[in-house]
Amino acid sequence: MGALTPPDGQAAEGLAAWLADQLRVRGSITQPWWEQALREVPRHHFVPAAAWFSPNHADAPKDRFDVHANPPA
Repeated sequence: MGALTPPDGQAAEGLAAWLADQLRVRGSITQPWWEQALREVPRHHFVPAAAWFSPNHADAPKDRFDVHANPPA
C-alpha cells in the first residue's frame, strides 16, 4: 500500500478523522477502540519523547529527535 497523504489544506482537527478513516478503509484498524483512540486522543500522546527516525525512507541515515533536549518554542 502507498503512503498516506492528507489532502492539502486539511485543518488539523480534521486530520485525526481523515487518518482513522484511511486506516479503517485499508484494513489496518480492525477494532473499534483503536479507531476511537485515533479520533479522540491528541497526536502527541502517540509519539515518544525521543526516537530515531528517517524522514525519507528506511535506508536513509537516521536522525534523532528529543523533546527534552530540544523543547518546542
